[in-house]
Amino acid sequence: MKKSTLIICSAISCFAAGSANITEQELALVPNAKLVGKGTLNYLFWDIYDAFLYASEGTFQYDKPFALTLVYRRDFEGKEIAKRSIEEMVEQHLCQSPHFKKWESNMASIFPDVYEGDVLTGVRGEEGDTRFYYNGNEIAEVSDQAFTQCFFAIWLDEKTSEPKLRQQLLGASNE
Repeated sequence: MKKSTLIICSAISCFAAGSANITEQELALVPNAKLVGKGTLNYLFWDIYDAFLYASEGTFQYDKPFALTLVYRRDFEGKEIAKRSIEEMVEQHLCQSPHFKKWESNMASIFPDVYEGDVLTGVRGEEGDTRFYYNGNEIAEVSDQAFTQCFFAIWLDEKTSEPKLRQQLLGASNE
């Protein structure tokens, strides 16, 4: 392959990795969905995932439908994603719930192992439920409103462990 072709292919791959692979099915639950903001979660020297937040007319409201899409840049086991999600809820005091163990077990059964380029999307529905999608396919619906609030607080609450990413997602500071 010629060097110029390789550079073009690399540029296309980089562009594709930087855009959210969200489907019409996912966005159908968010009326007039538009991108609110995006950012990348980094840990030490690694990019973990690119995150994208969609809401009606591009205006985020916690009590209205929205979609949060994560495009993974590294491989993770689903049970580790579930465990880390609960740790974030507990460590950041994002919510109080007697159901953390149950939620972790449920998420461990919902979340598949992800590989670089895979996409997980969580959609907060009109009724406060959560629907999860893996690479565009619905994998679960959780009707527990308390879970929905606590889960999305990981990224969107003021007490998040990643305030820079939160600002980017809310459109306050996109690079």
